[in-house]
Amino acid sequence: LSWTFKMCNRLNHTNRRNDELLKECRKILSALIGVDITSDECTVVPYMQWEKIDIVVEVVLQNGERHAILIENKVKAILPPHELNDNKIKFKQFYDNDGDRHWHQHYWLIHAYAVPEYMKRQCDIDGYTYITLDELSHSSGPDLGNDIFDEFWRRKR
Repeated sequence: LSWTFKMCNRLNHTNRRNDELLKECRKILSALIGVDITSDECTVVPYMQWEKIDIVVEVVLQNGERHAILIENKVKAILPPHELNDNKIKFKQFYDNDGDRHWHQHYWLIHAYAVPEYMKRQCDIDGYTYITLDELSHSSGPDLGNDIFDEFWRRKR
C-alpha cells in the first residue's frame, strides 16, 4: 500500500515516467480522500508506522487543499479493542495543531478480504470507514506492465 501511495507522486517515477501507473495509483488514493486527483498535480507523502499507525498519507493538492489519511491495514492481523480510537486521538492531535494549516482528515481500515463484523462495529464506533483491497482496486483492469502494481492490484487474492 505505501508503495502505491509513493507512486502517486510524479517525482518518484525516477527511471521512466509511467503516466498510466501514476493515474491508477491516484485512482486508489482518490477513493480514500473523496477528490479526483487523477489528472491534477499534487504532492503525496506516505509515512509507515508513524506513532505506531500503519500508514499515514499526506496529500497537498495543486490548489493548496491538504488531506491527511490514517490507514489501519488489517490484512491478516486482529484489531485490538482500543487501537482505532487511540490512533485517531494521536493523529487528530497532530493534524489539528499543525500551525495555521488546515488538514482534511480521513480515517480508514483496509482489509484484504471481507471485513469481519467486529471490525465493522469498531469502525462505526470510532468513526472510521472500512474497505477491502478488492473494493479499493480496479482489479478487472489490464496489466500496466509494472510487476509490483500488477501483482498486488491486478491479481486475485
